[in-house]
Amino acid sequence: MSLPALKILKTNQVSFIMMTRLIESANVQLTVIDIHFEDIFCDFEDVRRFFQAIYQNCPNIEYLTLPIKDYVLIEFERLLINCQHLIGLVIRSERGLQYKSLFEILNKSSPSSLIKFGFSLNRKFGGKYKLLRSFLANWKDRHTMLLQIWPVNYILGHEKEVNRLYELIKYYEARGIVKQIDWGINWCYDSEESIWIEKRYFY
Repeated sequence: MSLPALKILKTNQVSFIMMTRLIESANVQLTVIDIHFEDIFCDFEDVRRFFQAIYQNCPNIEYLTLPIKDYVLIEFERLLINCQHLIGLVIRSERGLQYKSLFEILNKSSPSSLIKFGFSLNRKFGGKYKLLRSFLANWKDRHTMLLQIWPVNYILGHEKEVNRLYELIKYYEARGIVKQIDWGINWCYDSEESIWIEKRYFY
């Protein structure tokens, strides 16, 4: 199978083996990869090979949305190092992910082009606010970031936790670390900052 003209790859519940084959057949043309996958039954080695396929075959990748787990963080860091045109990163799932390691890798190895982030933060994120604060504080010598956050499983009665997160982000927005913060997706805005995911085929 050869797909030399493939520039945008969007999948939903497609096996990592199949996605790896698609990426390897794209002949370095891919600029957008948007992966949705419930990984309950996925094989660890298949996921590692998938990440390897990205940084070995997609030097021009600009936008990524995908789940990241602890066991693939080494490959994820190699992806950041090798994909120097990466602009936007969306992490869809936080299950099985230690944010301390993730944020340290992002601070250490993100290419200078990477300034747009989307995070899905479950209510269990709770005590990890300090990790997010450290991530933002250590971003101070880089380009100002655009940030989107999806609060997950926050319901009535959790206002204090949501406000705590909101105040933390606003603190760094006031200091020029964050240019804009969007809480969830709101397509009512027309600015590049608020709809960058939509414009780049994310959903």
